[in-house]
Amino acid sequence: VRVRAEIEDVHTPRVFTLVEDKVGASPDVLVLAPSGSFPKQGAEVEVTGTVRSFVRTEIERDYDCFDLGTEYDVKYSERPVIIAEPVLPVEK
Repeated sequence: VRVRAEIEDVHTPRVFTLVEDKVGASPDVLVLAPSGSFPKQGAEVEVTGTVRSFVRTEIERDYDCFDLGTEYDVKYSERPVIIAEPVLPVEK
């Protein structure tokens, strides 16, 4: 999938959410960037990646760079998440 949207919240240098009305999804879309993207809140980005269900234990198993913590389970469990490669800034 490829989406272009504004970053809503930055959780870590590799985990952030996109503004949902720009993506066409509801609620906000969680993006995980294994190679690190160092996003800034409010920046517009183009994210290219794979969509999968958020199952924290599977993501942590498949990508050893993530230690997401159980707080993500409540909000994002079984919701779509984008595993991004790459995250590129969009010039306005």
